[in-house]
Amino acid sequence: MFQSSSRDNHHKPLEFKSLSECSVRNLLDKVDILRIAASLKQDQKQKGKLGQFLTPAPVAELMAGMFSKLDLPQISLLDAGAGVGSLLAAFVAHLCHSQKRPANLNIVAYEIDPFLIGYLHQTFKLCAKECQIAGISFNYEIRHTDFIEDTVRLLQPSLFDNPDNCRFTHAILNPPYLKINAHSKIRDLLRSIGLETSNLYTGFIASTVQLIESRGELVAISPRSFCNGPYFRDFRRMFLEIMALDQIHLFESRQQAFIDDEVLQETIIIHALTKWIEILKRNKLFLIIDNLCKKKR
Repeated sequence: MFQSSSRDNHHKPLEFKSLSECSVRNLLDKVDILRIAASLKQDQKQKGKLGQFLTPAPVAELMAGMFSKLDLPQISLLDAGAGVGSLLAAFVAHLCHSQKRPANLNIVAYEIDPFLIGYLHQTFKLCAKECQIAGISFNYEIRHTDFIEDTVRLLQPSLFDNPDNCRFTHAILNPPYLKINAHSKIRDLLRSIGLETSNLYTGFIASTVQLIESRGELVAISPRSFCNGPYFRDFRRMFLEIMALDQIHLFESRQQAFIDDEVLQETIIIHALTKWIEILKRNKLFLIIDNLCKKKR
């Protein structure tokens, strides 16, 4: 990963090799070094306040490999809680070394923590060079704003905005894990899009699926707690109305996913596809059956 030492460069600082010589593994390793550096310097109180757990490279690579529809002329990716960009970098690496690549890749990354923005910019520079090598036109945007608040704004009907402009073909997500106060602004924002939930991670996932276009797909890592119980019933209903689960990855150990952060909560990865087409077909079929029943009466 680093240039080798010799007598001539023994006293020179270690440097990364050029990305033209860089493999997928090296790109992921470089971004993981940024993640580790950020974690060591990050204010722990701020980290806890935001519910941040940055994604290690092996988990990011696993998640990126779960996407099934990459043979598109243009891909638009959403990362709603980007951190240093581990997930989007894994997606770029996976895409650039696929046999069928898109001509264009656009990424929108949300990150509210100003401390992580600098690291995120570095990750995007690495990704841009990787895409250049692969012959993919690459554009990105970092949105330093609250994701849920911005989603509610984007979902509001407007005479000036085209709703299709804020839709994504793919979304990859490691949401913040944090309880939401019943009287908080975030809780009210989520209620405005029809969701009652007690944890920020389900709010992020629910907001994300609202922005995925027809035939799009989502890969997300989250606690397993949403799978049962009354607290997440509203979320399950909303999620399954829009998405169809395709894969669920279970970890053998509770510590396996976020070993650096000593997360003991049971964690899973889900891969899901939007089912707008299926919903439309089902509603159309329901109308046909309903009309036939009325005629028989």
